Amino acid sequence: MRVALVSITIAAAFFTSASPATSQEGAVAVKDPAIALGFAWLCPGCGHLYSGETTKGAVIAAVSIGSFATGLAVQLSRHLRLMNELNADCGWQTHPSDCVETKVDFTPFLVGSGVALAGYVYGLIDAGASARRMNARNGFGFGDIDMKPSVGPDGSVGAQFRIPLPSGR
Repeated sequence: MRVALVSITIAAAFFTSASPATSQEGAVAVKDPAIALGFAWLCPGCGHLYSGETTKGAVIAAVSIGSFATGLAVQLSRHLRLMNELNADCGWQTHPSDCVETKVDFTPFLVGSGVALAGYVYGLIDAGASARRMNARNGFGFGDIDMKPSVGPDGSVGAQFRIPLPSGR
C-alpha cells in the first residue's frame, strides 16, 4: 500500500512538473489525446495527470489502486484467520480439509478488483477527452464544427462547413 502511494505521488509530481500548463516562454503546452490514453493504459489516472487534471487523476488512481489493495488485504487476512482456526481444530491432521470441510470465499477480492477495474476503464475512456478538454480550455483545438445545408443557384443541394481555427497564442 505504501509503495502504491509513493508511486502515485512520484507520478503526480513528474507529470505536473514535466508538462506544466505554461512553459518558460509563457506558451501553453498542447496535450495529445493518444499520449494521454497511453499513460492511462500504463497506470490508472496517469492520463489525467498528463493532461493536467491532477485532482481527477489522483482520485482515479487512489480509488483503483486502493480498492484493489484493500480487497486483496481483506481476502488474505480472512484466509490466514481461517487457516489458523482449522489448524487449531484439526490438530495433527495432514491437511485441514481432512477434518473440516472448507469453503473459500473470494468476495472481498472480487469486489475490490471490480471497483479497481471500473476505475481503470473509466480512466481509459476519459483520458483522451481530458486532454481535449484541457486543450480547449487553453485555446487549442478546432472547437465545434458547424454545418448547415445549402442550395446552390442551379438548385443543387449541398452543405457548408465552418471550422473555427485555433487562436494563435
